[in-house]
Amino acid sequence: MPWTITEVPLGVEKLDPEKIDAWVTVANKAIDEGYDDGQATAIAWAVVNRMESSGSSVAFNYPAFRPGTFTASVGGEFDVEPEDVDSMAEAVNRLYSLGHPVAMIDGHGSGSAIGIMPAARVEDGVMRACVVGDWWAVDGIKQGLYGLSVEAMRDYSSEAYTGGETFKYWPTAWAVLPAGKQPAVPPGEPIAAKEPEHKPVRLYAQEQAPEGGGSPEERGQVMDKEIEARIEALEKSLADGQAKLSALEAENGELKSKLEAAEKERDELKQATEAAQIEAAEKEVEGKTEELLSRKLPGVREKIQTRIEAAEGPQAKLAVIKDMDELFDDMTADEQKLCASEGKPDVGGESKDDTDRKLEQVEKLQASEGITYADALNRVFGKE
Repeated sequence: MPWTITEVPLGVEKLDPEKIDAWVTVANKAIDEGYDDGQATAIAWAVVNRMESSGSSVAFNYPAFRPGTFTASVGGEFDVEPEDVDSMAEAVNRLYSLGHPVAMIDGHGSGSAIGIMPAARVEDGVMRACVVGDWWAVDGIKQGLYGLSVEAMRDYSSEAYTGGETFKYWPTAWAVLPAGKQPAVPPGEPIAAKEPEHKPVRLYAQEQAPEGGGSPEERGQVMDKEIEARIEALEKSLADGQAKLSALEAENGELKSKLEAAEKERDELKQATEAAQIEAAEKEVEGKTEELLSRKLPGVREKIQTRIEAAEGPQAKLAVIKDMDELFDDMTADEQKLCASEGKPDVGGESKDDTDRKLEQVEKLQASEGITYADALNRVFGKE
């Protein structure tokens, strides 16, 4: 699809205006050159990402791999079939999608990367590759001053890179060489293969190399399976620990809820028990008061009841009742009957009997010495 400044894929809009303009221009040019949308975006990003370096350029359709019989500088003669061209283009695109684009290097055997190959396609049986790199190298390639010579491994397979599939030729780099001085190919052919005994693997940005081969191990570029296994084990252990922690937290929450419910039930039972005890004590006081008043002299009934009611709490009331019950004699049945139907007037204090006067002494004694009413009763009536 053609892109515009205002219609770009996610992430491109965050670039500065100059880079957005470059991205759109390169992506649309790649579409015009025959690349699909995915390849076009890869090429555009490759160009934009190199804009802040020493300067970059792009060549869209370099004939990097084709069928034929060739002689490698090391390894002798080799044949490239049409299906090998297709698999080579697939390898170039796959490596870029995995974050390991094939590098362009400054001469065979060099460790200096001067560009990358972000995309490739097959047209008329030839692999046409897009190369993005330092301006002098790419411009020299477009002008015919430089050519590319492939470095590849034969019969390569890797779980990490090929998914276990075997590639007859697997690219490791393309060397930039002066035109006419490519030692691995006949003059004029822009292709060469180099497979030294060490089978060099060069991947851009010095990422980890594919599995297999001796040189990658020596260069420290092979994926460290032991480290990966340890990381995986640690991640599993962490996940197991988090699962156990979650289970313990859930169990703790359940136990806490049960404890709170038990404490609530205990408090409710305690309150119910205390309420029942208070109610029983009050009923006992009420019963004993009624019994006491029915059996004592009529002159002191009201005072006895007043004193009982003044006591605080059932226990104090019962103590007053007990003391008064011991100090005053019971009335006879006839007297009780009489008191139930008659009242004894109290006019000017003339109706007071000896018990009334003694009770007044008890009240005065309690007030003057600050003692309990029961103690005052005992002291006044105890003299007798």
